[in-house]
Amino acid sequence: MYLLQAHSSSIRLAPFSDHHLVAVMASLSLERPGLAYWHFNNSLLEDVGFVASFWEFWLAWREQRHAFPSAQQWWDVGKVRTQLFCCSHTRGASRWRDVVIEQLELEALELERRLAPSPRDPPL
Repeated sequence: MYLLQAHSSSIRLAPFSDHHLVAVMASLSLERPGLAYWHFNNSLLEDVGFVASFWEFWLAWREQRHAFPSAQQWWDVGKVRTQLFCCSHTRGASRWRDVVIEQLELEALELERRLAPSPRDPPL
């Protein structure tokens, strides 16, 4: 699916025309639309650390309601901040997982190095 996207346009007065007040020029092209929606990763709800962190985030955000002119604006900004919070948590968890995996790989390599010279050594 593609969308027509305006890349440039101009509107100018056409005072000498019998039929139109303005002349409109537009340059259009076909473009593939990007992702329209962010989807919440439900597996985050199984992460106790995420739930506790989000609860603190939500309590603090709820207190910010009075700083906005309307509940709608507060809610719209809150949705974006919630998305950013969730994405940030996921990125941090991924980094932590990668660090743990790297540490385990280094330990396995060290064990292999120690086993190589004497594979029949009982303590190893």
